[in-house]
Amino acid sequence: MIRRALLQQHAELPITARREVRRALGTTVTSAGDEKRGAAGSSGEAGEDDGEVRWRYHRGVPDRRQELPTYVRDLGKPVLLDPLVNKGTAFLWSERERFHLRGLLPARMVTMEEQTAKVLEEYREGSWDKAARDPNDEMVQAGLTPDNIRKWEYLKGIQGQNETLFYRVVMDNFAEMASVVYTPTVGWACLNFSRMFRIARGMYFSAKDRGHMVSIAYNWPSHEVDAIVVTDGSRILGLGDLGMNGMGISIGKLDLYVAAAGFHPARVLPCVIDVGTNNKKLRADKSYLGLNQERLEGDEYLQVVDEFVAAVKARWPKALIQFEDFRTEYASKLLERYRYKHLCFNDDIQGTAATALAGIYAGLAATGRFVVCGAGSAGMGVVQWLCKAMEKHGAPPDEAAGNFWILDADGLITEARSSTVENATRRFARPTGGGELKDGSNVEQASSYVEIT
Repeated sequence: MIRRALLQQHAELPITARREVRRALGTTVTSAGDEKRGAAGSSGEAGEDDGEVRWRYHRGVPDRRQELPTYVRDLGKPVLLDPLVNKGTAFLWSERERFHLRGLLPARMVTMEEQTAKVLEEYREGSWDKAARDPNDEMVQAGLTPDNIRKWEYLKGIQGQNETLFYRVVMDNFAEMASVVYTPTVGWACLNFSRMFRIARGMYFSAKDRGHMVSIAYNWPSHEVDAIVVTDGSRILGLGDLGMNGMGISIGKLDLYVAAAGFHPARVLPCVIDVGTNNKKLRADKSYLGLNQERLEGDEYLQVVDEFVAAVKARWPKALIQFEDFRTEYASKLLERYRYKHLCFNDDIQGTAATALAGIYAGLAATGRFVVCGAGSAGMGVVQWLCKAMEKHGAPPDEAAGNFWILDADGLITEARSSTVENATRRFARPTGGGELKDGSNVEQASSYVEIT
């Protein structure tokens, strides 16, 4: 009662001052995994019958038959770093709000009982053991080995306890460890992100957070962020729609930036925008920590991304935003939407293209004929940059575009189906007739016809 009176007395103070009052008075967490607590548990206030129990507890004679509240004097990230207080995704929505944890955990709330079942399942039969027995597993087919997974898990264990040591080891052994920290091993990490979730890293924004993203951004402890890598999980590597599990790609990419490019680990922020997933297998997985709904589309999707960009720019106005692994139909649209307003770029469209162009420049003059397999964001980004390079060297735009033969999953793209492809691809559709290749020609036919340089 005294605590409640003091809180009411200080209700008119500024928010920062109220936080200090709450810290001084102490706040409580409901008991782990209990979703059906009464008013005492959900509000953080002591019930009328709790006084005697607490008094006996502090006198060293707790009543073991009754659940006792845990006192917490921290807010935000420190709560998740305290092993005696943290209960991961079992924090109730009311607790996440009260302890400033929104955005620091995936959207789905998982009870302690569910977490226990997941731990036992992984303990008795690891995710890799299951995958190794499945001949159709994508990562097994890609050549991933148990040793890759062992190394990844070991390094991530170090990172969770001692980031300084983790980055020192990776920096000193980058050539050896790059394939473990990032591709191809990060693909497995994304596929199993929810199943392997241990320590929350980065920020998780979701469609449920609409209207609150600016305040959620302030739950991140650092006032200084130089680079943000964000994904919506819609097209992760070659694995397709992984929803919230795509967070693994944002984390892995920034691990590379710290180890290879010299970014400070305290000034980078991996993020995911969870708008649902169209992956039915993922939605049926009980361990999945993202929103269990189909993806938002159209204006509704764009509104969520708009609010995310506005929120992080309000919190960190000088930070670079890197869009990572967004599906093709939104990748170019989002880049054009923000590129002239904010410091941002799309890694698939611009990053891959810049690397490919550097390789072309290093090997030959930027004039020649190219057969390009893949009309997605990365493939068309490379084509557009190569085309610009040709124009810079004096080639007229139409002539430069005429040096490319683009193949997608249905083969060579010609004017016969130019109306069905993305705008960025339409310019490069090959003419029909006059001895030209037929629509849908394969790469062997195209390479033979073009005599690529």
